[in-house]
Amino acid sequence: MTEMKLKLKWRVLAYERCDLLKKYELINQTFKYTDDKFCHAFYQIRALRDFGDVKKGELGGFVEYEHNLSHDGDCWVYGNAKVFENAWISGNAQITGDAQISGNAIITENAQISSNAIISGNAQISGNTTIYGNAKISGYSTITGNSKKIKNTR
Repeated sequence: MTEMKLKLKWRVLAYERCDLLKKYELINQTFKYTDDKFCHAFYQIRALRDFGDVKKGELGGFVEYEHNLSHDGDCWVYGNAKVFENAWISGNAQITGDAQISGNAIITENAQISSNAIISGNAQISGNTTIYGNAKISGYSTITGNSKKIKNTR
C-alpha cells in the first residue's frame, strides 16, 4: 500500500472510532424558537448506547448544536429541556423538565437543573447543586458545592 493510502485508511479508522464513542445523535425532530434577538433551530437527541439511566434509543430533550452536550460522562438533557447558543453540559449533569440553558453557561459535575429554571449568560453550575422551580441564574454567577437547592430566585 502506498503511504497516501495508509494515511487515508488511518483517517477513516479514526473517524469510525470517534463515531463509536458518541453517546447520542441529533435527529430530524426539530422546531424553531425565537427569543428577543434570535431564532434558534433545535434538534432532539437520541441515545446511541446505554449510559447512566439512559437506554439506547431513548429520546432526550433538545439542543441547538452537538457541542452543547458532551459525549463523555452520563450527562443528559431530558424531556422538553433545551440547551442552546454556546452553553455546554458535561460530567453527570442532568437537565430536565422545561429548563433552558443558554449563552455561555456551563453545567457540569453532578448538577441538576429542572422545572422551569433558566440558566444563561456566563453562569457556571457544578458540584451537587440542584436548581429548580422558576429560578433564573445569569451573568457571571458561579454556584458550586454540595446539595444547594435554589428555587424561584432571580
